Amino acid sequence: MGGSIVERLRSIGPGAMVAAAFIGPGTVTTASVTGASFGYALVWTIVFSAVATIVLREMSARLGFVTGSGLGEALRERFAAAIPRWISVALVVSAIGVGTAAYEAGNILGGAAGLEVVTGISANVWGPVMGLVAGALLWTGNYEYIERALVGLVGVMAVAFVADAIIVGPGWEALALGFVPGIPDGALYLVTGLIGMTVVGYNLFLHASSVTDRWAGAADLPESRIDTVLSVVAWLGVRTLLSIAGVTPV
Repeated sequence: MGGSIVERLRSIGPGAMVAAAFIGPGTVTTASVTGASFGYALVWTIVFSAVATIVLREMSARLGFVTGSGLGEALRERFAAAIPRWISVALVVSAIGVGTAAYEAGNILGGAAGLEVVTGISANVWGPVMGLVAGALLWTGNYEYIERALVGLVGVMAVAFVADAIIVGPGWEALALGFVPGIPDGALYLVTGLIGMTVVGYNLFLHASSVTDRWAGAADLPESRIDTVLSVVAWLGVRTLLSIAGVTPV
């Protein structure tokens, strides 16, 4: 039994790395504002997001196993005609290039602002430092280093969020009622944000490519599926804790 659990934990890799991309300043802000503004009323979005994300990422993983290539390469081979191919190229560049750059800029700025509060050193200093550290990590081109670094950071943040939620002390009955779907007045934009920051299109490209670096082929699909499910469930648990932490204790 113990060996089985250890083996399953060892199978966690690409899914956790991709899940790390979900946790940024925008995520923290949206989830905590939701809790502060509407309590537990929008916790149901976690279930919806979990199902949608698991389905899409599992499909991306299967595509990577079967074709041996990423989602971008699959799109290129799918569209042979010039016009559809260039349209797909434009969409991929927009999703990966523009979207990722904007998201990462927000991550760096948010992280720099947090370090400024903790250390007293200006965010104008921390911003370039964090950008250089992230760039150096990516420049190594070592998938294992990147995976371990991101998974480790997610672990640290998860511990912090758990501690925060314990300090707040959730109302369990209200939390349970939050899983009943409903949209309070003025909450639609937050519903869109909560789902949109989880079902992220450009992460599907990363997932489809990364599974081929971690596993050999379709025979490893069960391990990949475990990796995906555990990572998504863990991440959405973190998001629940963020929402709980945003609720003002009474």
